Amino acid sequence: MISNSTLERISDLSKAINDQGKVAVPGADTALALLCNNTTITGFDAGDNIVEKIALESDNVVHNSMMDELVGTVSRAVCSHIDFAKNVVNPAIKEVVKYLGVHLDGYTAESVIDTRIERVSLPDFLLNTGIRNEIEGYSMSGVKKYIEPEGVLNLANIEMDKLPEAVSTGSGNLDVSIGTWLAGQEAGFLNEVYENFFADPKEHRRESVNMISYLNDYTHGYDRAIAIFLLARRIFSSGQSQRNVDFGSRLKQFLEVSSYKVADFIKVMEDAEKNDQIILSHDKVNKVIKVCSATYLPWLEKGNTPEVLYGAAIVGGNIFTSVKLAERKDELLKAWGVHRSALNSSYRNSYHNAYITALRDGFYKDMVNMPEAEAEYHAQNPNAKDEIAKLLEIELREVGLEDRNDHYRTVTRLVARARFFYTDVYKFLSTVDQLTKDGNTSLEEALHVATIEYVADYVSAQILIR
Repeated sequence: MISNSTLERISDLSKAINDQGKVAVPGADTALALLCNNTTITGFDAGDNIVEKIALESDNVVHNSMMDELVGTVSRAVCSHIDFAKNVVNPAIKEVVKYLGVHLDGYTAESVIDTRIERVSLPDFLLNTGIRNEIEGYSMSGVKKYIEPEGVLNLANIEMDKLPEAVSTGSGNLDVSIGTWLAGQEAGFLNEVYENFFADPKEHRRESVNMISYLNDYTHGYDRAIAIFLLARRIFSSGQSQRNVDFGSRLKQFLEVSSYKVADFIKVMEDAEKNDQIILSHDKVNKVIKVCSATYLPWLEKGNTPEVLYGAAIVGGNIFTSVKLAERKDELLKAWGVHRSALNSSYRNSYHNAYITALRDGFYKDMVNMPEAEAEYHAQNPNAKDEIAKLLEIELREVGLEDRNDHYRTVTRLVARARFFYTDVYKFLSTVDQLTKDGNTSLEEALHVATIEYVADYVSAQILIR
């Protein structure tokens, strides 16, 4: 029967409808209409207790039977929704979220800086007096430094793990420093140098390489020169230069060309430290700024930031020393700010397009293997996939930048509203999500509220105001 609390709660609504000169009636052929038809109240006399009379009028076998049937229908629908959401919808959501995680792994919250700062230091072994004297001696050979050495030395191949020994000096401290320098090179670096100029070409498949061009490489030139010098020095000191005249002459050329390049490196680094030069060079093609570690790190400790160097690379010109960087700091930061803004805009568009593509691809990928309940619906409704495709594109057009911050909520919306458009599961899930996202409402409480809202929607859909 109708309780006091029920009647009290609908009084304000009834009054509001009545004040507008309208009336609430059940929709034709609805469960509510059937219930109302079996709850007839003919009218009230003066002094009647309205609550008691309505309660008595609605307390009859037919009314209660109809009410029980209505409650049963709603209960079964709620249980079905929860079961469907748990066993069909939620697994689909998780699979699409997982797909996003894999295919968007390389993307970050904002664009990565497109310019890389590479710190350059003078290896300790190049400070050794004996090594320096050798380098200076070989590099003083006049125009020979510009003459390309002819051919290679045709030595036997050396296994990669034995190559560090081929550049050792026999001095413990020097060899530790050389080992530290080698550890900072890319894998296979020393093997590449050895095969290019020292090994017999018949033992490997590398094409011949011009040494001077090889050493003029912006990124690896100086390190390659050091490697050639150390390898040639070790071979020379072993007495192999006496093998034959051509071999000895070629080995000496290797030492001269490489020593000149190493000497140039030493001078560049020492001049940078002397002049408080921060930037050694910047390569606009490869987006690399090389800095002198000896001056760069103290410069940072004074409160300066890499963004100033990024700006210097954009502006160009001879803005390398700490003094010039300070003089034009505001200009450089402004240049970098404009560039970074453009970078971020481009990145956001790129990321958004990738995000939409991943959402779409992940969505359809998971639809390939439908669970039984879903497959059954599609078997009965062959046009469902067309409707889903249309709804998905509508939902994708509504995906904004902020939606990328929460994959789960975004995917839930797409999957529930497009793929399972024929259910009320989105309203159910979104209600639970809204109530639990702040952590103050338990899942059980949220499900209870979602159930109440579902019942309210179910009943209100059967009421007409006219």
